[in-house]
Amino acid sequence: MDTGWHEEIRLNQKKHLGRLAYSMFRGDLPEGDSIAEKLHSLGIKSEDLDFVILTHLHSDHVSGLKHVQDAKRILTSEIEWKAAHRRMGYIKSMWQGVAIETFHFTDIPHGPNHQGYDLFGDGSLYLVHTPGHTDGMVAVLVKMQKGWLVLASDVGYSERSWEEIILPGITTDKQAACRSLKWLKEFSKRDDCIRILANHDPAITPGIIE
Repeated sequence: MDTGWHEEIRLNQKKHLGRLAYSMFRGDLPEGDSIAEKLHSLGIKSEDLDFVILTHLHSDHVSGLKHVQDAKRILTSEIEWKAAHRRMGYIKSMWQGVAIETFHFTDIPHGPNHQGYDLFGDGSLYLVHTPGHTDGMVAVLVKMQKGWLVLASDVGYSERSWEEIILPGITTDKQAACRSLKWLKEFSKRDDCIRILANHDPAITPGIIE
């Protein structure tokens, strides 16, 4: 799920981000934290990956995409793909030359709008449409042995975000972002919700969730 920053961000941020983006923000990638380095430490090659799910196409989530471009399938939503080619705030060079498939949302049992994509067709992993931060962003809902794990992407930046309904710093639709946060808050209270993880939460530490 997502790729984080490319290792080039350590060497030449201005080149990697482009002049405009570089004038507005910077990336940070500690040694050992790139997706290439993480996979190498686990003895996994990018071509071994069955899926790479891109929750949305902002640079801090897709910068490292070319590290895993040999994965069998790379997916993002059709809505997000179209938004990335229509709206400002995306760096298209980060996925140039990479084979990305898009999927359409259909009715599912979960999410603020009950829209998403059943990846395997068996209800074990849903890509839940959670718009607001971007038009086509998804959270990943995974059926575990003891309940549901939610990988919330940028619906919120930490648990406090959905507990207090604090919108992300960047939104394309504030009302939609609020609905997505309220869905997370409601889902977090379910007995079968194991945990909700936000991509940018500094309190998250590496580990295995069963």
